[in-house]
Amino acid sequence: MISACIFELEQVILETEGLSWFNTEATAPGDGAGASWEEKMNELSPDDLKDGVSIFVKELKNQGLNLAVVSVFPQLRQILNRMQFRHYFHTLVGGDAVSGLHISPAHFAEAAKDLGTQLENTLVFSASPQGIKAAIEAGCWVVGVGTGPHLFDADLVLPNLERVRFLKILSAIRETDAG
Repeated sequence: MISACIFELEQVILETEGLSWFNTEATAPGDGAGASWEEKMNELSPDDLKDGVSIFVKELKNQGLNLAVVSVFPQLRQILNRMQFRHYFHTLVGGDAVSGLHISPAHFAEAAKDLGTQLENTLVFSASPQGIKAAIEAGCWVVGVGTGPHLFDADLVLPNLERVRFLKILSAIRETDAG
């Protein structure tokens, strides 16, 4: 039974296309990105949320699910605060908690532990090939968000989170598991 959901920040919660300053090579103001990275991060707003994610996350909260966000960025809390979206999540696992420039199974294991759930009872929403692979390796259920062949390993693929219903996702995953 799914008791928690984990969202990858990049391209699931935050619309990173068009944010040329937002990349995994510049994870902190001191490593080549300088103050301009931090200044640009401070320009984030709720307008930078991916379409549909706000309504979907509210639905999950109303269902009583525990929620987390993972990212390679150590400034995860600041990013979500700028978008006025932090308060929906029980835990955040950013680049400062788990090392590396790519999402790894350790990100999901840390988030599930913080949420008090087992990985097999966790549903991950990811848009990246690394995130999908890491979630599968961790033993989570995975929803690929977006388009492209890199999502095909996910248990379910959705083009976006607009007009998505949690119970429909659960039903689709059960059909996948039975088939």
